[in-house]
Amino acid sequence: MHQYYQRRIIDESVSRLSGGSIEGYTLESFGLPSSYTGAVYLNMQKPFKIHPEFDELLCGILNLDTTGIAVLHKADTMDTHQIFLDRLESAKCPLSRVYFVEAQPHHSLIALYKLCTIVLDSYPAGGCTTSREVLEVGKAIVTLPARLLGGRWTVAYYNIMELDHGIQRKLVASSTAEYIEYAVQLGTNSTLIREVETEIALKFPNLLSREDAVDEWQKLLLQTHRDALLT
Repeated sequence: MHQYYQRRIIDESVSRLSGGSIEGYTLESFGLPSSYTGAVYLNMQKPFKIHPEFDELLCGILNLDTTGIAVLHKADTMDTHQIFLDRLESAKCPLSRVYFVEAQPHHSLIALYKLCTIVLDSYPAGGCTTSREVLEVGKAIVTLPARLLGGRWTVAYYNIMELDHGIQRKLVASSTAEYIEYAVQLGTNSTLIREVETEIALKFPNLLSREDAVDEWQKLLLQTHRDALLT
């Protein structure tokens, strides 16, 4: 549980996990167009976590923002990668603006988060550790909370952080149409994204060193023990 109480980046630039620096990277470091100046919509979840329901969201964003690019995690095998490409093509994604990046060491991955414009939470299974790491470096995540726990981590973090209500309203969608709209608004409005990132950086420390979950587990285990003694 230590990961919930400590920052993953120490001294503002070094990964606690891999020991490497997150500084000195550019888009070109990841095989992306170096001269690109538009929005970079990022989702680096493992491919198995990218359900077909997410395709509509991703392709909707790229079709609304006709200069934006998407950056995704490349599958481990070519067969799996081709299946994903076929899905995106069926969802009418402009594949010329979809880039795939191989798995990265932790420090490189964090550097990629920092370089993107906006992070797209996957759906219906969203980010957990990923979301915390993205928020730690002050980047915004657009999310569409799902019905089950696995799709609600990001909105839960926003609630715990106590983001300004107006800011949170620009990040948490209630429909696929809102998800697409919010992502493109943030991706194409530099003033808005700076405002959102400033709020996230300010409120992120509210996620650190919290004992709420520890207290709840303690209550549960003690109650379970007491109940067992009575049976």
